[in-house]
Amino acid sequence: MGGGGHRPIMTLAMRDVTDTYPVVWALNGGAPITGTLEIAGEDIRLAGHAQDGTGATCRIAAAEVFHVSDSGAETDRVNGRRAVVVDERGGRRILIASQAGGEHLNELAVLLQDAAGLAGRPLTRVVVRVPVDPAQVERVRELVRRGPPYDLTQVPGLERHEVYVTDRDVMFVFEGADPGFALERVMRDARVWSALERWDDYVAGQPSVLEPDYTWSRRP
Repeated sequence: MGGGGHRPIMTLAMRDVTDTYPVVWALNGGAPITGTLEIAGEDIRLAGHAQDGTGATCRIAAAEVFHVSDSGAETDRVNGRRAVVVDERGGRRILIASQAGGEHLNELAVLLQDAAGLAGRPLTRVVVRVPVDPAQVERVRELVRRGPPYDLTQVPGLERHEVYVTDRDVMFVFEGADPGFALERVMRDARVWSALERWDDYVAGQPSVLEPDYTWSRRP
């Protein structure tokens, strides 16, 4: 089909080279834009108008996208609609909701993941080891059980996070499509650095990233 017509979200099997979908989108928490999403080659293009009639466009290069998620968070809604969140490596965050309704949100997420080349990407893992004073292990456990000083659902690229405390070490496990980049984003958060000050009396050495000596997975 041509790029000029609008149609409801449909299955990937029915997509052509260029597809256009009616959406409502917002860039970096800005005003909602009612318009279209077009997927053409390596580009994801958004266009439309704000409520005051101001026109807006946004081009998303597929190579820059590292995380696409169907977010249920209230802060990730556009005009009250649940949205798909697209995170770019450069830090931009785009919310995209279907004008056709929330029942199409999962299809929209799959569509964007496929366009960005994320569909089927295996999860990988980063493990950070922090040596601690054996005499302070119980205090360390208390800190860990309080949870992180940030909302894990807002960390793009992170799908799973676990922390293990032994009698000499704390193991922080980050798992996702790009956990290394997710970890970098976490470490830019001022709340994290403030929280790390509480660990000063317990850490007994330099943190290190562990590499596996052996690994096996049933998944590709």
